Amino acid sequence: MSFFGDVYSEGHYIDRNCRTWGTGTRFVTMKLDHSSCGVFSNGFDNTYSVFVTINERSSIVKAGDLSFLISCSYDTDTAVTIRADNVEVGQLSTAIILNTPSPPQLRLSVYEGSDLNSRGKSAGFVDIGDSLLLVASLVDNTIYQNLLVYDCQAYSSADESLAIELIDSSECINGDLYGGIIQTPSVMKRLSGRFPVEKWISFRAFKFPDADIVRFECQAFACINPQECDDTCSPVKRRKRESEGFHQDDVPTLTLSGEINVRSGGQSQSRTEVGKQRDESICIPTMGFAFVLAFFVVVVVASFIAVFISCWRSKFEDTKFLVY
Repeated sequence: MSFFGDVYSEGHYIDRNCRTWGTGTRFVTMKLDHSSCGVFSNGFDNTYSVFVTINERSSIVKAGDLSFLISCSYDTDTAVTIRADNVEVGQLSTAIILNTPSPPQLRLSVYEGSDLNSRGKSAGFVDIGDSLLLVASLVDNTIYQNLLVYDCQAYSSADESLAIELIDSSECINGDLYGGIIQTPSVMKRLSGRFPVEKWISFRAFKFPDADIVRFECQAFACINPQECDDTCSPVKRRKRESEGFHQDDVPTLTLSGEINVRSGGQSQSRTEVGKQRDESICIPTMGFAFVLAFFVVVVVASFIAVFISCWRSKFEDTKFLVY
């Protein structure tokens, strides 16, 4: 299998030291320094890791291209590093390299609606009180079967100190908000082979003072075994288990985020109507005012002319009498 694509450290494509490319052979070799190209260390288990992406075509990322988390173990006593080089491209799959699963694809979205089965479009601009859904999705369920969502916060775009907790560290909803803002009694979930694995809550749109944009941020990680993430509203913990050769502890925790723009809705409409009524009670429409002003000018001018003519005729009569 000839390879003409790119192999590079994720996020460092433009750095030629972090990238290599195929020349039509079946093998490529890429060497990365442990202190650059996005390589990170874990002193707990003595490993260096890096996310590596493989594109079938140079400079283009398309469906089917692969991404891996590659880990290299080292022994601090003998200072020997095990290298992951000379990987044959034709043998790569989405399964595993060095006993590590590919990173999960998770996303956080806000939709219009009050139920997942009847959700509307993605929420962008909403009114206060609108029914909305905050949904965390596991897009790729070929390796991972479930996910945990916890430590969900909503905060003001103008002042991050203005924040409320929606879901706590045990994946429980904030009970103080239930029935007012949060409409579901717990974090709901849907596990189905036909759809992405999703966990969600329903809530009423709200905002913070002096800011129309509300931002959301949640912590999440995917589980290889469904039961690993099936402890809704219980302390979140990551057990040391293996499944099909994968280590659950190797799955990274991800921060998911999203935002909505909340209009004041009925409140601003009420203020507008009150202001309009107040204006109409003390103001004359522009056309009416112009008509009244013109009429007043005509009356004044006509009065002035009448007085002038009356005075002139009186003076003329007096002059005529004296001449006679």
